[in-house]
Amino acid sequence: MLMSEQAKPLRAGVVGAGVFGGYHASKYVADERTEFIGVFDPVSDHSARLTQTHGGEVFSSLSALIEAADILTVASPAMFHHDAVSRALSAGRHVLVEKPVAASVSEGRDLVSLAKERELILQVGHQERFVFDAMGLFGELPRLKLLHARRMGTPSPRNLDVSVTLDLMIHDIDLVLALAGQGPRHIEAELKADRGGLGDHIYASLEFEDGFTATLESSRVAEVRDRVMLLGYEGGGSGRGRLPQQAFCQ
Repeated sequence: MLMSEQAKPLRAGVVGAGVFGGYHASKYVADERTEFIGVFDPVSDHSARLTQTHGGEVFSSLSALIEAADILTVASPAMFHHDAVSRALSAGRHVLVEKPVAASVSEGRDLVSLAKERELILQVGHQERFVFDAMGLFGELPRLKLLHARRMGTPSPRNLDVSVTLDLMIHDIDLVLALAGQGPRHIEAELKADRGGLGDHIYASLEFEDGFTATLESSRVAEVRDRVMLLGYEGGGSGRGRLPQQAFCQ
């Protein structure tokens, strides 16, 4: 969609000057529909580095950034999402928040309710949902019978304010629910805290009313990165009877 001569670019700000904050800033700079105005991060050195690369202003407070912006990306650690997003929504700003939407179910529900009440856009940065759509996996396909996803990451100091479920497995949970089009009827899960804090390794099994089953495994203490998804569809054949067709994604 081209911007009309009368329309002004949306003033876009970023909360959080880490790796993902830089990604979002670069996208705002590249989009003619937006004007990147700057960033707020409690660590001013981080903000300064981001603006040296992408331009914009270093804002001294979250309130000042919200006041100056039309739209915001919240790319801070998850434990701060609820505060930043709720303040932006309350001020009438549309928000894109990196996953997870919040650090708890109650906080997430509160933000969804607030966005509906204010009739504002609250978008969660599940970019892999768009990747699946581009691959045609939400199109007219045979009935999905099984899914297995393995998402293994190596140790990192990032995102330790939430468990591996909200850090890594949240992507696969989102994809499973989008593909299933319904919530599961039964869930089993085992979570391990390898480093003594929040969970670092999780295995989960989800069963749905129509017979679709999904098994998910995620770790952030693996020796090597390994990300694989196997999808099985009804109606395939392999010479050993009727077995699911399989789609392999890596």
